Amino acid sequence: MRILALSDTHNLHRSITVPMEGDLLIHAGDFSFFFEDMLVIRDFNAWLGELRFRHKIVVPGNHERIMYERPELRRLITNATLLINESVTIEGVMLWGSPVTCDDEAFGCSTADERRALYASIPDGTDIVITHGPPYGVCDEEFRAKGIHRGCPELLAAIQRVNPQVHIFGHVHASRGAKRIGETTFINAAMLGWSGDLENKPISFEFPLGR
Repeated sequence: MRILALSDTHNLHRSITVPMEGDLLIHAGDFSFFFEDMLVIRDFNAWLGELRFRHKIVVPGNHERIMYERPELRRLITNATLLINESVTIEGVMLWGSPVTCDDEAFGCSTADERRALYASIPDGTDIVITHGPPYGVCDEEFRAKGIHRGCPELLAAIQRVNPQVHIFGHVHASRGAKRIGETTFINAAMLGWSGDLENKPISFEFPLGR
């Protein structure tokens, strides 16, 4: 299965110039910029419908907090599977997704205990975890702040427990990239750069990975 991962497009999804091709599209959040921009949400959904993937998954980010405050708006995403603290199985691959971040209360779980309880619900055997925020210490350093980690310790502990093949996230734009630790490949798929443009490309890979 060819997977294309991206995150943090912030209204600029139609500015992506590389071929959008594969079997499964995964967007790890922050497809909008202004919190209550219904036009952008609708256009993002329309854009999803134009893409030729067999499957599409979207996990909201902190900029989509309106979907937490007004859950009925989640119905605006009709051209992808929206994951909010839940799992889906696609062609035998189990995926779990969450918009929660440890440095923003957009989707609740503002305390370590709440996040620990949430991440305890990630099923054993999950193949791909998708979160908007990164785990602590992995691709989570911000612009001009080397050594300062914005990732979540509770999420890191959960990933170490579940041991998925892949963990996809975004949120921390400056740390876009991939890193393999143990049996898990971590992918920060953030696209927006320091300039305010989409400086990075989506990340494409074949799944399953060799373990």
